[in-house]
Amino acid sequence: MPDWPLFGACVLGAVAWISIAVWQGYDFEWDVQNYHFYNGFALLHLKMFANVQPAMMQTYFAPLMDAAFYILVRLLPPTAVVVVIAAFQSAIIPILFQSARQLISGGPARVSLAAALAVLGAGAPAALYEAGGALGDSTSAVLVLAALLALVTAVARDGAGPRPRLLAFAGAFAGGAAGLKLTNMAFAIGLFAALLAAVGLPRGGAAQRAWGIGVAACLAGMGAAFLATYGWWGLILYRHFGNPVFPEFNQFFRSPYAASASFSDPIFALPTWRAKLLFPFLRTSVGGRLDAAGIYDLRMAITLPLCLAGLLANWVRRTRTGTTADGAAANALLVFVLASYAGWLVMFPTNRYLVAVDMVAPLACVVAALSVWRARAVAWSVTAALAAALPASAATSLPLWWLPGEHRHGNEGGYFGVAFTPPPGLDGAVVAMLGGWPSTFVIPYFPRDTSFVRLQGSMYYFTPATAKLNGPNTQADRRAVFGNAMGAAICRRLGEPDRALFLLRPAPDTLTDVAAMTYYGIAQAPGACTPITTKSTLHIELCPARRLPVRECEQQDGGTAHETRITLRSSGLRDLPLAAYTSGPGR
Repeated sequence: MPDWPLFGACVLGAVAWISIAVWQGYDFEWDVQNYHFYNGFALLHLKMFANVQPAMMQTYFAPLMDAAFYILVRLLPPTAVVVVIAAFQSAIIPILFQSARQLISGGPARVSLAAALAVLGAGAPAALYEAGGALGDSTSAVLVLAALLALVTAVARDGAGPRPRLLAFAGAFAGGAAGLKLTNMAFAIGLFAALLAAVGLPRGGAAQRAWGIGVAACLAGMGAAFLATYGWWGLILYRHFGNPVFPEFNQFFRSPYAASASFSDPIFALPTWRAKLLFPFLRTSVGGRLDAAGIYDLRMAITLPLCLAGLLANWVRRTRTGTTADGAAANALLVFVLASYAGWLVMFPTNRYLVAVDMVAPLACVVAALSVWRARAVAWSVTAALAAALPASAATSLPLWWLPGEHRHGNEGGYFGVAFTPPPGLDGAVVAMLGGWPSTFVIPYFPRDTSFVRLQGSMYYFTPATAKLNGPNTQADRRAVFGNAMGAAICRRLGEPDRALFLLRPAPDTLTDVAAMTYYGIAQAPGACTPITTKSTLHIELCPARRLPVRECEQQDGGTAHETRITLRSSGLRDLPLAAYTSGPGR
């Protein structure tokens, strides 16, 4: 017999989610302009290493989801792109609905309660912000939530042992999500912690053996899916840079192409344990307008204490009565929320990276409350309180879906609206990219044999000291620019004399841009610049450039490309990664 409530959740959820996404318009956010479109192009056209860090450190992020986005943009008008992405994302609603039905017992009212919790979960501000967009957090959250549903379904049969096949699917969904976007690794860790929490409940030899098989199945599925979605890319990165997650965690891998540190933005820094513990209570919407380093509403401030209380209540009940009555599934959900949040807080504390936990938080609140006090009225009371508190607390946060920003546009001119007349000599030329602004989305509209080199980026930094142009720069200043293999690769690419040289300017030159041009020995050449029309608010132009007679990266006394090559060879790398950057275009 058809499951009509679930069918209704699928249909109504898709209609609602697609309607919200289309009303917002399509996503033209910073990351979309910088790398989500370009990385898909680079993968599908085998240009991953033909250009040197054009999208800065994001050039080397896992590109599978970006490849799908690139195909959609090339084949469909913008609104259709939104509809396709939103249709996939809308699966979060029936998944949340089914998870609530699995975890909450009761009569016909359970369907209404599950529907309310699904709406509250899907209404997470970060999820709505990404509806129909290409950032990937809400899209990959579908797999995370599917993994959680498979897990709680597999462990819900009290005393009968888990279902290994479902646990294998749970692991595969979580591993696949982590492989598609490494920030989802926190959820894979959370899922495994949840499974271990459920393992501790059954007793007896046969049951323990069944749980052992289930854990092995989950790990096997997780590992296989991660290797399928990321393993090949990690191998490519290791082959080129000596770091399978380049440039992240380079303090461990020590690739000469990036700083020996883990890249992070100071805005997300939580230097003390007090700051970490109080994060969901201090950096919330009730404290005023937020950026990406805060939480958009009070859901985590409410959920985390309730989850702890629910776990404690389940432990006390099991100790006193010896029964596990639905404890495995409830504990799995509560531990998933807590462990995933902890992993996110330590590794990736950007609000939208937590969106999968944000969406399951209302359900976790109700399950935790029912663990403390088993009464149907408790479930409805908590749901009603959340329905009042969450939208009210989000009212003061950043403009989200209810206030569409400048990154939303209509169908006119295509997704990016890129149009320009290629100047003579652009075929086979080298284009030096200035600034730290997201101009990479224009690259797919250039001739295929054009190479791009970003002069400054997040792999290493031009410090204020290196911008001193009124006198000779110090050895330390030069080392900051050329004392790594990436600087050497840029020098070698720019120094190819048989290729024309251009500058791509996304904004007026800054002092740092001038310093970069001085160090690398290039300057604007006589001739008119070519404006590039786009839907970006930036004024982007392509200008002819020339090589200066004396180039800093050719000086033997200043941390040069030649010296860097010697260092690389002496370290056993044999200049192999450098060759990937310095061979002809189209590699």
